[in-house]
Amino acid sequence: MRRVLLLAFCTLYAGWGSPATAQITILNSFNPPSAGSLCGIGLDSETSNIWTYPCTAGTILSLSQDGEELGSVPRPGESANDVDVTFTREQIDLGGTTLPAGTLLFINGESGPAEIYAVNKEDGTVIDTLSTGFGNSHVVGGAYHPDRGTFFLVQDNVAGTANGNRIAEVDPVSGDTLQTFSVSDSFSVSYGDVDVSSVTGNLFVVSSIRDAIAEFTPDGAFVQLHELPVGVTVLSGIALDCGVEEAWVSSTGGVVTHLGRVRCGIPTSVGSEEPTRFRVSAAYPNPFRTHFTFSVEGDRPQHVRVAVYDLVGREVESIYDGTMGPGEQIFSLNPTWPSGMYLIRVVGGGVTASQQVVKIN
Repeated sequence: MRRVLLLAFCTLYAGWGSPATAQITILNSFNPPSAGSLCGIGLDSETSNIWTYPCTAGTILSLSQDGEELGSVPRPGESANDVDVTFTREQIDLGGTTLPAGTLLFINGESGPAEIYAVNKEDGTVIDTLSTGFGNSHVVGGAYHPDRGTFFLVQDNVAGTANGNRIAEVDPVSGDTLQTFSVSDSFSVSYGDVDVSSVTGNLFVVSSIRDAIAEFTPDGAFVQLHELPVGVTVLSGIALDCGVEEAWVSSTGGVVTHLGRVRCGIPTSVGSEEPTRFRVSAAYPNPFRTHFTFSVEGDRPQHVRVAVYDLVGREVESIYDGTMGPGEQIFSLNPTWPSGMYLIRVVGGGVTASQQVVKIN
C-alpha cells in the first residue's frame, strides 16, 4: 500500500544538481471545485477539455480549461493513488481492440503490474483492458509513444532499489515489457507522471519531490531539466501540448496549472546544457520538532536564493538571498511554522533544487 498522501517526506537529490532551463511560465491555474488531491491529468486534444483523477476517488472528472466541471465517468478498476489519465492522439491497438483517436485511457498501477483501461469518455464503459508485465504496485504514470507504437510507464521510488525510479517501454498489444531504464541518476519520482512529446518523441517526467520537468530520450538518455515556476510544486501529472509548447500539470495539493513556454517542441541534444554549480545536502532531522539543518555548497561565487514554501506555493520564509562564495554554507533553522509539510527551494547557478520537510508536534 502506498504511503499516506501528503504525509511522507523526502530526501533532496544529493550530488551536483542537473542542468535546467528556466523559461516556463504560468498561464492559468485553478482548483477543481469537487476535487481534493489530484493523482493524474490528461488533455483531450479533440475537445481541449482537461480530465483529472482525484486520488482514490470513484470518478474521473472532465473540466474546461477555465476549471469548470463538465461531467465525470466512473473510475475503472480499484481505488488508487498510483494512477494516470491520458488520451490516444491517434488510432492505436490496445490488446485486441482498435481504439480511435481521442479515447480516454486510465492507467492503474496501484497493485501489482499496471493495467491500462480504454474508457468510453461519454459513459465510462470499459472498452478493453491491457494487463501489462511491468510494475511493482507503484506505477504512477504513462503515455503512448506514436512514433514507436508503444507505451511508456513510470514507477515511483517506493518500489525498491531494483524497481524504483524506473521507466518501461511496453508493447500495447501483448503488454510485454520491451525495455526498462532507471532515472535515479538524474531524477527521483514520488507521485509523478510521464508524457511523450509529439514533436521530438522525448519523454517528459514530473515528480512531487522535484521542482523541474526531466527530459529523457525514449532509450533512457538524460537530456535536461526544465525548471518550473515558483509556486508550481508537488506535481502528480503532466499532459503536454507540444504544438504550442504548453502543458497542463496537476498537483497533490489539488491544483491544475496551465504552463507556457514548455520547450517540448524543440529538439535538444543530450548533455547540451552547462553543468550545475552547487550541491544541497538533505535536511536533518526530517521530520523535525524544533530545528533542522542542511547545507549548500558551491564551486564558485554566485547568487543563491533559499526560501520555504507551503504546499500551495505561498512563500513562508526567505532564508537567504545573496551572493554565496565557493565552499559550504550551513543553515540551521528553528522555525515557528505550524506543524505540516513544507518545501525548501534553492535556486542558484541556473538550476533549482528542492526538498520537502515535515514539522511535527
